[in-house]
Amino acid sequence: MNNNVEELNYQLFLENVGDIKEIKEREACKMQEKLENEKDLELDATNLSQNDSISEETINSIVPQSIVNDNSSEAYDPFGVIYENDNINTNDIPEEPTDLEIAFQRAALSYDYNKSNIAEVQSSKHRKIAEKNMDVIDLELKVFFDESTYKKESISFFFNDNQYCVDASIKKLKELTNSFGVELKQEHCRSFTTIIDVLDQFQGTWVRVQPTARIEKVVGQPDKEYVNFEVIEILGKNHVLGGNIND
Repeated sequence: MNNNVEELNYQLFLENVGDIKEIKEREACKMQEKLENEKDLELDATNLSQNDSISEETINSIVPQSIVNDNSSEAYDPFGVIYENDNINTNDIPEEPTDLEIAFQRAALSYDYNKSNIAEVQSSKHRKIAEKNMDVIDLELKVFFDESTYKKESISFFFNDNQYCVDASIKKLKELTNSFGVELKQEHCRSFTTIIDVLDQFQGTWVRVQPTARIEKVVGQPDKEYVNFEVIEILGKNHVLGGNIND
């Protein structure tokens, strides 16, 4: 009898455990189904938002036919492309020479020592040649070959420890300033700066210069040829370049 009761209680216990397990499984299934539904709703909302954005962009990019017609009548290019006039012949437009091309042209120029050139006086400057322990004053010139072609040159005065060199440069400076109607005085020779102050007043003056060749002989090296210039006529600051530049 007792054995039958124990077996019955055990059987009821098993049934209760089975019911509890089944209930938990059903609740777990419901929870999983709920999570999947929520995920599907979020995905649908995201897709809907993207579709709305794409639709709005598509709508905004549509150009009404009336605007298309207006743009067409005004030769309007919606892509911003600028079309060149096919009637313009680009071969007829001359290209400006580059700095290198101008230098190439200058290198081909040479002075005729039997003729003079018109030049414009530029600024004057003091420089040093360290390897020769020499000071130099340059009166810079634009020497013209025609109305648009010129070379930048200078009339140079050299000063070093050699007394003969210094005396010769002072004499040459006096001759130059006299040609401009200015007397070089002792107070003008206080320094290189005071000499340049005298030369600066000639800036912008047109002159006629005579080129001459100066050959420098160096032992063991080829002779070097330089061009010296002598002012032979003052044309003034109001001179107009033209006519016979070379005489």
